[in-house]
Amino acid sequence: MSFNLFVEPSHLHIQKKKNTSKYWIFSSDDFELAENQEFTSRDLNSIETILLENNPFVLAKYEPCCHENNLKAKRKGRKPANFPRC
Repeated sequence: MSFNLFVEPSHLHIQKKKNTSKYWIFSSDDFELAENQEFTSRDLNSIETILLENNPFVLAKYEPCCHENNLKAKRKGRKPANFPRC
């Protein structure tokens, strides 16, 4: 799991070998898949279960990364349900 704090709103990357995914972290502290390369649906379900079960731990690790880099976490607000995906 890694974080990119400088350019985009709060998100994290998951990587296993050549498989990568990116999840947005919303202001409500929940996660949503933003990008996926090579993970199967089954893998993504497992990742999302782990993220949800470990939400406080993940967020507890994220915040110090921001603080250490003198950054404020930029959480995304939720899009309306009918907002088209690009």
